[in-house]
Amino acid sequence: MDWSRTKTILIAAFLVLNIFLGYQLWEKKTRVMELAYLNEGSIEEVLSLRDIETEIELTSEPLDMPQLNATVLTHELLEIKGNEGQQIHVQKDQLTASFTDTIDIFDPFDEDAFEEDILSTVTYGDQYVYDHTNHQSIEYVQYYNDFPIFLGTLSFNMESGGPTVVTGYEQVYYHVVNSGTEQTVLPLFHSIRTLLDNQVIPPFSTIKEAQLGYYSQVHEGENQVLTPVWRIIIEVNDQRMQAFVNAYTGAIESDFMQQ
Repeated sequence: MDWSRTKTILIAAFLVLNIFLGYQLWEKKTRVMELAYLNEGSIEEVLSLRDIETEIELTSEPLDMPQLNATVLTHELLEIKGNEGQQIHVQKDQLTASFTDTIDIFDPFDEDAFEEDILSTVTYGDQYVYDHTNHQSIEYVQYYNDFPIFLGTLSFNMESGGPTVVTGYEQVYYHVVNSGTEQTVLPLFHSIRTLLDNQVIPPFSTIKEAQLGYYSQVHEGENQVLTPVWRIIIEVNDQRMQAFVNAYTGAIESDFMQQ
């Protein structure tokens, strides 16, 4: 046996093996670095690189939330008394009401006065919380167990051109039938990371708000499953826009759309 040749072959084999193992180690470290690039600690750097400002804390406490099984109530709302001075009709899952006489509102908007004078005339109005105002409407969102149901909207229509008045409203109301097993929701920074990974948040925008609540991909039909989501609100070119990210899976449920 030619030991010199065998020794050379063994050395070469070990050298190739070391190179292979070294490459695997380098590849693993590279993947780890790539995954760490957008972790909780590096998001601020990415936001800065893309000229994205933020007005929120990116951390959040660990929390468990269940899915909700809910029914959209529309015709049932018509059976409840106390809507005097309103002309009401139902279209699909939305109740639409017009006030017989338009109602003046305070300028600037006075939330307390509005809720006492107008919100109190809406069926289940006490389950809605003020969300925001735009140039066309005053927006409220339904709440269940301290969390918003983002599709449970109550939108008061405004008209201006003189004194600002409210002419009516559109209402979507969810009756929660039961809830499922609680699961741990992903922290807020994970949802922000998902939006950054997918380049959904445009450069030169501002992250204004982030809120945990419920949402459904299926917007039609009486029976719906509401899943925990993070709602992210940004402002870009003086427009407020919102997106929804699944708080269980981290998947984007709805891309940014004007609020």
